[in-house]
Amino acid sequence: MRQKLLVVDKDPKARMAIEALFSRHGWLVETAASGAEMDRALANIEFDVIILDVMLPDQLGLGVCARLSRRRPAPNLIVVSALADESDVVAGLEMGADDYVAKPIRSRELLARVRALLRRRLQTPPPGEVTAASAYRFAGWRLHAQRRQVIDPQGQTLALSPAEFMVFCGLVARPQQVLSREDLAQPPGTAHPPITPAHVNCVMSRLRAKLGRIEGGASLIRTIRHEGYLFTLPVDCVSAS
Repeated sequence: MRQKLLVVDKDPKARMAIEALFSRHGWLVETAASGAEMDRALANIEFDVIILDVMLPDQLGLGVCARLSRRRPAPNLIVVSALADESDVVAGLEMGADDYVAKPIRSRELLARVRALLRRRLQTPPPGEVTAASAYRFAGWRLHAQRRQVIDPQGQTLALSPAEFMVFCGLVARPQQVLSREDLAQPPGTAHPPITPAHVNCVMSRLRAKLGRIEGGASLIRTIRHEGYLFTLPVDCVSAS
């Protein structure tokens, strides 16, 4: 089945360039020039990846980014913008984007980032950490690696983005160990880092905010100053069935 891409950008030249790039590589590509056109496209098609420019004519791009991150399932989302300051990058990531690309876009870089994002969604943890027939259990919580699912002690599924799940799984797989940002940015068994170490801080902020809404969740992850992060509880590896 061909993968589906939605390009949301007010600039027709940018839309055409990205559409041509991904069409050459076998993708089905739809384009939208505004937030309203994006919503109409999303009403009819479930896209594998959305490339979103933050400067839209009718809606604030970062607000659209936050709205997309609340969809279930949350789409794979790459934000692009001519604004390349670190604060803009952080804002996009904090709003739920999985990655950020500065304009002018370099075709090979964008294609590589999209492929890396999809690898992250499909990534299988290496043997010895979590297998297809196993899950993690800790203090009433359950984490199912293959289902990409985290269930809280009340039996409710915690909605996590692919990057949030990857970081959380990395912590749970190595409990009560101090892990650096580099450790969490490139889990064992991956040839390319799915996210940058700088992105880990943003992902961790969102993850801890979600965990903190649940009783006991705020204490699951501890920051170790100048070193990294630690999952505080002992963890059992159990059958996922």
